[in-house]
Amino acid sequence: QTPKIVMDAIVDYYTNYNANIHRGVHTLSQEATDKYEQARIKLQKHFNARNAYEIIFTSGTTHSINMVASGFSELLQKGDE
Repeated sequence: QTPKIVMDAIVDYYTNYNANIHRGVHTLSQEATDKYEQARIKLQKHFNARNAYEIIFTSGTTHSINMVASGFSELLQKGDE
């Protein structure tokens, strides 16, 4: 089950901040961007990350795994297994 606090946050977003982040110059887009960045900072502190930009949001587990695999592919050389 999805925790109520998560559902409440989703409802709050769609009710009050539903706009593209980092794209618009209008008020609602800026408010959505601010909320997004506040979440990144909260997670930075929770995981003790050095910088907020180290926190990356993805669409899901598969996307995350593919990003990591893609990053490692640059380290591999012919013959590596």
